[in-house]
Amino acid sequence: MRKWILWIGGSIIALLILVMIILSIFISNFVESEARAYLKKHPPKGYIVDFEKISVRLLSRTIKVKNITFISNLDSLPGVKPGNEPLNVHIESIKISGVNLFRGLKSKNYKVNKIEVINPRGRILTSGSVFNAKHTVERSHKARIDSTRKNPFNTLEVGNILLLDAELAIIDSITQQKLLTASNIFFDFKGVYMDSSLSMFRAADIHVDIRDNEVVLPGDLYKIKYNRLRITKFDSTISIDSLQLIPLYEKYKFAREAGKQTDRFTFGMGSLNIYGVIFDSLLMIQEPILRLIEINGLHASIFRDKHRPFDFSNYPKLPHEALRTMDKDITVEEVRIKNGYVEYIEHEAGAENPGRVFFEEINGSI
Repeated sequence: MRKWILWIGGSIIALLILVMIILSIFISNFVESEARAYLKKHPPKGYIVDFEKISVRLLSRTIKVKNITFISNLDSLPGVKPGNEPLNVHIESIKISGVNLFRGLKSKNYKVNKIEVINPRGRILTSGSVFNAKHTVERSHKARIDSTRKNPFNTLEVGNILLLDAELAIIDSITQQKLLTASNIFFDFKGVYMDSSLSMFRAADIHVDIRDNEVVLPGDLYKIKYNRLRITKFDSTISIDSLQLIPLYEKYKFAREAGKQTDRFTFGMGSLNIYGVIFDSLLMIQEPILRLIEINGLHASIFRDKHRPFDFSNYPKLPHEALRTMDKDITVEEVRIKNGYVEYIEHEAGAENPGRVFFEEINGSI
């Protein structure tokens, strides 16, 4: 008798699992079909969005989208050849866990346990400085909002949003020079709430980790490089390891490329730690409020080649003058410098060797 009960119980469980698998396949096909129909009916203006497959698992309450691409539509860009799209993004997969799909489809108010964006790779082609790339981003943002007036959701609450192992490159479309590169990008948003227009977005905590980043600065004379950037909203901290300002030309060629007599800065520090960051002020009104800036292992070298003509039409502002003319306020309670070194080297016209003055073991606070 007991064997019969176990056999019947096992058969019922096996049947239920089979039914759930069949339902998962059916619902996966339905959701994939609906998603493709939505993208066809409401395509993002100027872009092509596609994906390989959507899988729904009812038992684990997960949805997985594989191989998502977001590419500029060349039909709206005459003269641009395939492979030179201004925007090209590929995402290996997006995994949504702990979602009540039936309730969400009915009310368009979704509650999700976790969203994982795995291995996104982004490439942006722009002309000139990397800072001009923001115009491309602004246009894509506007296009996305305009194209989704019939929104697929009203509100979305997510316990955890993870961006895992991302890479980004911004490239000059003319010279093919990499203006910005960043790899091993990690984002962790906790307690996220947003509405369909994205006008309401908040997160209980934000953690960012970016490694091996390089940015070419306007003017193409310098680049900024650092090994690791970490931002934690909960701890109110920003830390940067091995921050460097690197000239793109050697000492004497630098002034020739600049076309005038100018200082050439080489700048580095072991670490830059910022404590007591008020992120709401920083994000909402772009006015930093900081408790402490700690600079460790500062090394600065300034070189001026006086063989080049001086530009009397240009008198850059001194640091304190530039701060006074800023549109935004910056509040810093304390700045500390530990184990700093600063040198100034100047080569006078006609002199055989340059002169040098330096300060070492600089320690202090303001």
